[in-house]
Amino acid sequence: MNIKNVNDPPFVTNEGDGEMKKITKLRYYNGLKNIGGTVVSVEYGEDRIIFDFGLNFSPESNLDSQVRIREGSKLKDMLKLKMIPVVEGVYPKNQLVGLDSLISEEDSKLNTSIIISHLHLDHMGAIGMLSDKIDVYMNKESYSLYEKLNTSGERITGNWKKEIKICEFNKEFSVGNIKITPIEIDHDAYGAGGFHIVTPDLKIAYTGDYRFHGNNPELTYEYINKTRIFKPDVLITETTMVFKDRIDEEGQPEPNKSTEGINSEALLLDMLKEKLLETKGVAVFNVYNRNIQRLVNFIGLAKESNRTPVFELNTAYLIKELTNEKDFKIILTKDTEDRHMKNTLETWEKEVINEFDCANIDKINEAPEKYFMQNSFENNLELLDLNIEEGIYIHSNGVPLGAFDPAYEKLTKFIDFIGLKYEYCASPGHAIHQNIKYLIDEIDPIVFVPLHGFAPSLTYPSNSKQFLPEYDEIYVFEEGTLKSI
Repeated sequence: MNIKNVNDPPFVTNEGDGEMKKITKLRYYNGLKNIGGTVVSVEYGEDRIIFDFGLNFSPESNLDSQVRIREGSKLKDMLKLKMIPVVEGVYPKNQLVGLDSLISEEDSKLNTSIIISHLHLDHMGAIGMLSDKIDVYMNKESYSLYEKLNTSGERITGNWKKEIKICEFNKEFSVGNIKITPIEIDHDAYGAGGFHIVTPDLKIAYTGDYRFHGNNPELTYEYINKTRIFKPDVLITETTMVFKDRIDEEGQPEPNKSTEGINSEALLLDMLKEKLLETKGVAVFNVYNRNIQRLVNFIGLAKESNRTPVFELNTAYLIKELTNEKDFKIILTKDTEDRHMKNTLETWEKEVINEFDCANIDKINEAPEKYFMQNSFENNLELLDLNIEEGIYIHSNGVPLGAFDPAYEKLTKFIDFIGLKYEYCASPGHAIHQNIKYLIDEIDPIVFVPLHGFAPSLTYPSNSKQFLPEYDEIYVFEEGTLKSI
């Protein structure tokens, strides 16, 4: 593995009086031409923040579940597989034996903190690999979800076991000379936001992931208004929904806040209600349980369709802890039923089982047309006991997310094999191309940097200067643009 690494002293310029002036440095470690895995650093003097710190999904290198993880070499293996970014000064020294060119946290002079925009794994899934001395910040909404996920078994494992530092939307905090203000935005993850970042010589806005067609589009418009007032020198924004083949076919879209041509959350619910009403058997859904608002929407959808909503235990726990919803039932896997009989359940599992009625498979099979039940990919075998006659399986942004994941074909083949009708009904968590251009034009930064997409270079706003950074380069803002040093 060829690791190029920098641990230079703060970049400085000569002043007339012989003193040296510090300058903010920007560096892009991951996420420039792929979806997710965004890792960007902002450094001033010996202070540095990095946002975000997620896993880089790559079908070519991500391991199949049958491949045994080498726990003693996990960090080095993930670096070599490019699942996590090569960043100096963040990983523990004792885990880097043999990678002498990569400076460890212990050997770095930098005061580094990680800032997380939201809890999707491509934005925060790699924090477990950090040194235990690195601070990680989350807004309090994201932290609430993080805490509940940890309790219910979706833990981030690894070296890092430090307490999360909690920040709040619209409240500034500092990492040395760098000031950060989290700003809420609408995305399909609970607690999503971007940042306003201020150093002594630079103003940066980072959107995180966002959309205009979600449950709370007003949050995205508020982000635009606040960022317009902020007047960033540099705007860094995602471009997930920018597709080259679509541009080749339809041409460049005009900047527009219209969401025509995309399934909004409202349109999704209308579509699903129609499918549920016409389905004569059981309705099964696969959803990403970090989309808390979607879960709440599905409870209402089930009632409108004369069905009982049924959730798996860990999802029910999230709903219980993070919402006021109570009108639903739970379903237990065979393994959980066995642990229940043996009285070996964890405390959180007992709490959920004691609070909510259980609809087991036998009960659902008596009248399958009365149920709208969750089944995650990992629990597919539970469907073998289900009466699926005239039933439907609704894949609604659950795992596996799409055809880019080898597991997706396994899922669709399994559903076809058991005889359920398969429907992909979703609403993406990302803004469409014309909406991205609208956001950039409205904010009107001096420079904007597109990332988090397969075709970021194809985003052309009306006024701002597009800048396409490269990996292994350090940039400073001079004369109205970013320049490599």
